[in-house]
Amino acid sequence: MASNRMPATRVSSGKIKQFIQETWVELRYKVSWPSRTQLLKSTTVVLTVVVVVSIFIYVLDNFFGILLRRTILS
Repeated sequence: MASNRMPATRVSSGKIKQFIQETWVELRYKVSWPSRTQLLKSTTVVLTVVVVVSIFIYVLDNFFGILLRRTILS
């Protein structure tokens, strides 16, 4: 019977440190971060869409609930 377990691997602390340093450099210098204005505008858009979609789903839910109560349950 063959074992499907993956072999245990050891990672030296030097490799972990190198990975963290490389990740930090990439986040610091290669990632294009939005400005505060862009961030606020994007957040406003997302929150507005969430509220509008929530209201739409609420209205549809109530509409179909009333429809079901009038047709099927009465």
